[in-house]
Amino acid sequence: GPTQVRPWARLWARLFDVYVFTLVALKAILILMPQIHAQLNDWVLLIILGFIWVFVESLLLSTVQTTLGKWLLKVNIGLGSGGPISYSQALSRSLNVWLRGFGAGVPIVAIITMIIANRQLTKNGITSWDRDGGFSVSHEKVGMPRVLATIGLVVTVLAIFSAVR
Repeated sequence: GPTQVRPWARLWARLFDVYVFTLVALKAILILMPQIHAQLNDWVLLIILGFIWVFVESLLLSTVQTTLGKWLLKVNIGLGSGGPISYSQALSRSLNVWLRGFGAGVPIVAIITMIIANRQLTKNGITSWDRDGGFSVSHEKVGMPRVLATIGLVVTVLAIFSAVR
């Protein structure tokens, strides 16, 4: 049956995924293309990496049907019809989340779009991108060991992320 609407679980799962991806991508850029890192403003680089994440997330959702953050916090995304998610469906969803939910990574815009998306999710039980794409999102109970493991991973990722420079 339907589960509770859990905007915080969804947000933390996404932030975890984006931080882990950004950490790996920044390390790769620093090693393989240090001149690009030196030439780009940090905000621009983060917006670009957020956009690249759209394609990585789409690949993960269409192949393994989850991401690490969604798996950790037991956020399950599927089609309302019950079938597997194709890459094009996942790409459409991920692009819409990036634009409508995270304002394309532009800080002030992101705050506004996240507030709007949160209000819509809590009021209607579904986001515009899930409604438009025919997706259903469900949540399982997350036990304390998983919460502690997720917090530990978030702290570790943030510590490593802050040491990238």
